[in-house]
Parts: sequence; C-alpha cells; structure tokens
Amino acid sequence: MLSSELTSPRIWLEKIAESFDAPIEANRVNVNPAQGKGYIEWHTIETGFDLMLTDIVPCEDFSFYREKSDYKGIMIKYLIETPAVCSFVDTDDEKHRITEEGIVVSTSGYPETTLTKADCRYKIAVFLLSFDLIRKYHDDRSFLLNTAVTEHPLFAFEKASPMIQRLSLNLFLTNESDLPYKPFYIRAAAIELLVKIGGLFDYRKPVPFKAAVKSREDINLLFRVRKRLTGHFENDRPTVQSLSGEFGISPTKLKMDFRLLFGKPIFCYFQEERMEFAKKLMETAQYSVSDVGYKVGYSNLSKFTAAYKKQFGFNPKETPALRESMSERDKR
Repeated sequence: MLSSELTSPRIWLEKIAESFDAPIEANRVNVNPAQGKGYIEWHTIETGFDLMLTDIVPCEDFSFYREKSDYKGIMIKYLIETPAVCSFVDTDDEKHRITEEGIVVSTSGYPETTLTKADCRYKIAVFLLSFDLIRKYHDDRSFLLNTAVTEHPLFAFEKASPMIQRLSLNLFLTNESDLPYKPFYIRAAAIELLVKIGGLFDYRKPVPFKAAVKSREDINLLFRVRKRLTGHFENDRPTVQSLSGEFGISPTKLKMDFRLLFGKPIFCYFQEERMEFAKKLMETAQYSVSDVGYKVGYSNLSKFTAAYKKQFGFNPKETPALRESMSERDKR
C-alpha cells in the first residue's frame, strides 16, 4: 500500500517509485516488470498547475492512500479507464466508497484511498491546482474561485462528457508519443482538458462554507439517491417526498445537498440522465422511438419527442448515429 500526504507531486512520485521498486527517470516511474507494467508520470504545466498521469496494469492488488494534508489547492481526479477501481473518501474519520466513474474535485481535507485490482488496466489523470493559480485565472462568479477564496472543504462530482473522454485519451496518446516539441503538445492538451473540466463545475453557484456537504453519511446517502434515480428510468419518476421517505432525509436537506454535490436540482439531473440513456438506446438502431420512450418512462410519445428535442436539439429519429446506421442499411 502506498501512503503519502498531498504535499507535492515530487514527493508523491518518490513514494510511488519506492512502492514499485523502480527509479525515477525524468519525472517518470516505469513500473518494475516484476510488479506489473505501465508508468506514472508528473508534469509541471505552470507554477501551481501539476499533472499526474497514471497508466498501469499491476500484477497484484494495490492501494494508494492520500492522507489529509495542508495543501493549499484542489485536486481534480478523472478515472478514464478503470474497470475495477474503488475509491474511498474519508470524512469525519470514516470512509465512503465511490465506485461511479467520473470526475471528482476535492480539497486536501478529504483523504482518499484508491484500490486497484491485479491484471486490470488503469488510466487516471490527476490535476493539482493551487489556490493562487485559481485566483489568477477565475472570475468572481467561479465555483472553484469561491473555494479558493474561502479555502473551505470541497467535494463535488460530475460525469465526464464524450468530449472530455476524447481529450483525456488524446492527452495520454500525446504523452506516449515521440512528437517533436512534445512538452508543448502535452501542455496544450492538459490546458484544453482542464478548461473543459473546469467548465463542468463553474456553472455551479458558489457554495457557502456552512452549506458544504461534509459528512460521510450525507455523501454516501446522496450517491445512493443518484443510483436510485439513474437505475429505474422505466418506472414512474420518484418524487422528492418519496425519496425523502425512502432514504430518511428531510425534503429540504435532500434538495439542497443533492444540488451541492452534483451541481443540479434533483429532477433536472434525473431528466438529463434519462435523456442521455434514451439517446444511447436510439443510437443502437434496435428500438423504435415509442419503445425507447417507454423504456425511459414516457407513455406519451409526443411528450418524449419534445423532451428529447429540448435536450439535444433534434428529434429521436434524427439522432446522428441512428441516421448513419439507417443509411448504411439502405446501401446494402
């Protein structure tokens, strides 16, 4: 098990090198073949902005533990290819297990343990941003700037968009290439990815310190509510009152905390998720519009079509991947 405070990328890299019994070569640790394959590499993009790229296949189960520290900044962690990863966030001296893939933004007040499984590949990008850097580049309406100014604990979660997924994989491809002026390409790719990820969070309203979701029990409950919302689209939409009763939390606290953690009101989040699910079903070209509508809880086809168009700007039958599939079928 690797254990270290979030003090500096260099110290973290030294701990990794020690754990994998491998030397540091130009800010990179190549995993000892006896323990697996892959690398962990550190890049300083600019003062206050560090990037850690991990692409490993361990031979044995392995865990990374990030201790609580006084690091003045935030950590953005994006699990890109993680088939069997589990992360634990410590709050109130207890641990909350997070298995959802996505992007987590947190301050150093939330220690974290990441468990990896043997023979599974892990691609993880971690951005370390100092509060000084955030103050330099963010305007006064920024969600991240508010965190930097108040320096209060922060834990927030977002799903990655397809664009962010593409940019992340491109960053790893660039890092593994032999391009001329490679450091400049990496810097450009890292900045572009950070801008897109920052945009996922900066639409949120600033969070007062007293309103931040800080307890392990609350984080655990909110991820369970999220799972409940996104796992039963075919059923009637649950109400705030029904969720409140099911999870034993007041309606007011549920609505406030859900928005703080996931950035949107409960049913705005629910609606976007079920439309995304509907789009994936349409892209398979295996279901009719009415079938997809029923699968996401619509008995009225017109209402489903209107909701779909409101989210994506086109009708279900105009879904790009579906149209391409139908065009290919017509050619045969």
